Amino acid sequence: MAGVRADVEALDAAIESYRRLLKVSIPYDDIARLTVGRKGPTVSPRSFRHMRVGMKTTYERLSAIAEVLKADVETLIANESPSGSLAVVSDNNRQLDVYEEVVGALVDALVNGMIAQLGPEKQSDEEFYSEVTSKILSGTLAKEVQSENAKLFFAAARSPERELRFERNIRKIAEKSLPFLRDATSIETMPDQTWLDTYSTFAEKISDEDLQTLWGQVLAREFTDSGSISLKTLRVLQDLTKRQANLFAKLCGSVVLVSEDRAGKEDTHYLSIRLDGGMPDYLKLTGLDFPDLVELADFGLVTLGTRAFEADAGAWFTYFDKQFQITDKVAIRCNPLSSVGKELYHLAQGEKSEAYLKAVKKLFKNKVGPDEPVASKSKFR
Repeated sequence: MAGVRADVEALDAAIESYRRLLKVSIPYDDIARLTVGRKGPTVSPRSFRHMRVGMKTTYERLSAIAEVLKADVETLIANESPSGSLAVVSDNNRQLDVYEEVVGALVDALVNGMIAQLGPEKQSDEEFYSEVTSKILSGTLAKEVQSENAKLFFAAARSPERELRFERNIRKIAEKSLPFLRDATSIETMPDQTWLDTYSTFAEKISDEDLQTLWGQVLAREFTDSGSISLKTLRVLQDLTKRQANLFAKLCGSVVLVSEDRAGKEDTHYLSIRLDGGMPDYLKLTGLDFPDLVELADFGLVTLGTRAFEADAGAWFTYFDKQFQITDKVAIRCNPLSSVGKELYHLAQGEKSEAYLKAVKKLFKNKVGPDEPVASKSKFR
């Protein structure tokens, strides 16, 4: 499907012409719903909103709208000469399409929060949405944030100055999510709207560059694997400092994934395995001290205190890009990751330690099979 932009003025004119033809002011969302059952793709109200503020869409979707409006689709396509629309963050059109879908979803959540604060004498939701969204996407809202008109966009509870910072944060996080979406050709399933609203509320306040990267990873993972990041994890993340994020990444260098099947499709245990030398030696290989482990436990990322765990013969142990199978039942002491820790493990940039892997295998003595590469269909890849 080819990517195009609608000529916003031409599309508005076609909509007004259609309304005059019907002799009724049909709502925008209802126009989108009229694409259901026709040839070509169905256009959702969300997609139509994005189309009307100049975001990239497909030729097929724009054609579906043109058919409803009884207009020539070619007259609705914008001239793609350089303009001040959305900043190009990649020369790759496919990546730009994905980027725009991500930004669009975040802007939706951000603007919907503003809409909830509108007073009865202000613009309609639809007018407000179109105007503010186009300004956020083009970056012009930031330029006029001190003007009286801009201040009307925000209720008393939210100041224009803060809104400017929030807007910048959202855009930066969307950009930082792009490298983690490099394999995505499009966004097939949008995250749940409640998830997006919660995410936007938390992420807009993140100004630290490194933490913005982490939030970009979270966003990318939810877009590519919907449901993989829970609301509980988002609530924990909002309080996570850069120091705690770094400590957790170090801890992940000592986490081994244990499952009954090689691909990890069954229940998988995320275990930071204790070594025979005791706590100091165990933590030394990760670059942590005991107070660091306590801090992570207090934050709800790992279970503190020695836990006994037994793995049956045939269980698979995965450590970064290596897997091995045990040939007999083994018992180990460990600190398991919490449910939140498990979700964040796949985002943490932990460092592999050959010394740690060697020490873990030494615990099992002669009960360890040969190293294998991680299975191609494994969820660990």
